[in-house]
Amino acid sequence: MNECASLTRDLKHVIIALVLVNDCICDLRALNVFREKGLNIPQDAVIIGFDDMYWIPSLDPPLTAVAQPTYELGCTAANLLLQRITDKDREIVEMKLEPTLIIRDSCGHNEKRGQNKGGNPGA
Repeated sequence: MNECASLTRDLKHVIIALVLVNDCICDLRALNVFREKGLNIPQDAVIIGFDDMYWIPSLDPPLTAVAQPTYELGCTAANLLLQRITDKDREIVEMKLEPTLIIRDSCGHNEKRGQNKGGNPGA
């Protein structure tokens, strides 16, 4: 049994929120385990994922996610690497890039506001 499923199956208390980090397949497993237990997302529990993979909005319900600025992350890393190659004495730089919270139906956003269920934060 995988860790995600065992975590949700072994809990004796009601889960009201679950934040999944660094394993997109775990998002699917958590949704399935909640459904097996007869829980509805977001009425009974909230799920938030990490990385906002391209298929996450297609889930039912569309999953709220924290999206990393992956393109900016790659460009920044490449530029820093090139600078380090050309100047071996260059000091090591620590950079922090801001993630973005993309709110969709899995957190109850549309249900609370009575919006449509498209999963599009701008809809």
